[in-house]
Amino acid sequence: MYYKLTLIVILSALCLTACGYSLQGAGTSLPPDVKNIYIERVENNTIESQLTRFLEDSLRDRFERFGTVVVVDNLDQADAVLYTRILKLERQIDTVRSVNTAADNEQISVTVSGELKRPNGSLLWREPAFPMRARFGTQAVSVVGSSASFASSNLDLAALGALNQREVARSQEQEALRGITDSVAQYIYDQAIAKDF
Repeated sequence: MYYKLTLIVILSALCLTACGYSLQGAGTSLPPDVKNIYIERVENNTIESQLTRFLEDSLRDRFERFGTVVVVDNLDQADAVLYTRILKLERQIDTVRSVNTAADNEQISVTVSGELKRPNGSLLWREPAFPMRARFGTQAVSVVGSSASFASSNLDLAALGALNQREVARSQEQEALRGITDSVAQYIYDQAIAKDF
């Protein structure tokens, strides 16, 4: 009985692996000797200085969350170094009209590049430029209070009503930028670390 149970468990694991199933963070496409990653300070070519902090926080959180690699605080402990650069930020305003109202929505796009290199400079992964976008309401009437992005923000509906249009727009933009940097960090992790998993 014990042998049958062991055989079933082994065959099940082989079947799941052969079918392409794996747990996120359970593997890496990196060479086996790359276990410790140093995340270099994000370079920011835009005037939005808070993007640097948002992306650094998002990258660290993403890389530490799954434990596939260890994020180290000293370059001399690293098997690889992650370099990221925020290349540009673009805004585009759209006016959405209905029968009774017109509301402005803004689309924001952030383009980032990334490289993962060994300390000696040899390249492990590179993405020269990839954009991430988000759309958000810039007026209280255009903010969807039941949306996931609003639910994760620091506002509630009562506070939203007390803000002027500029404050609403800035608050929603900050949440959109945080969402974008989270998406950038996820993309970099998925492509540089766990591409085949």
